[in-house]
Amino acid sequence: MKWKLAIPVFFALICSACSTPQSVTQNFVLAMSNGDSDKAMEYLHIADRNNIEEIVFIKEVIMPTFMRKFLRLSTHNGGVANVQIDSVQETGNRAKVLYSVQFKNGRTIKDSLWLQKDSGWYVLR
Repeated sequence: MKWKLAIPVFFALICSACSTPQSVTQNFVLAMSNGDSDKAMEYLHIADRNNIEEIVFIKEVIMPTFMRKFLRLSTHNGGVANVQIDSVQETGNRAKVLYSVQFKNGRTIKDSLWLQKDSGWYVLR
């Protein structure tokens, strides 16, 4: 069980070194809309990535809630065609990213995410 959780954490640490608020937002939204919770977790801020209980709680309780929202929107609108970053407001180690999701049926929604910079940029939950 520990190895199963350690692999996404390892890749998250590798990915975070070259992250920007824009790339993290885009990759997180795409992973969520594709139902890829392991990929989405790579971009999620987790205070202590060595805390297995916290990771399991996030993966089994928090992620399914967020995932349902994204999957419902994506499925209802024919899938995601594009994620566009509209603006980024950085203040110290925090950033607010405004983005638009363009769906294949032509519909567009706008939303925002807060990110925090530790060893890289991560989406705050």
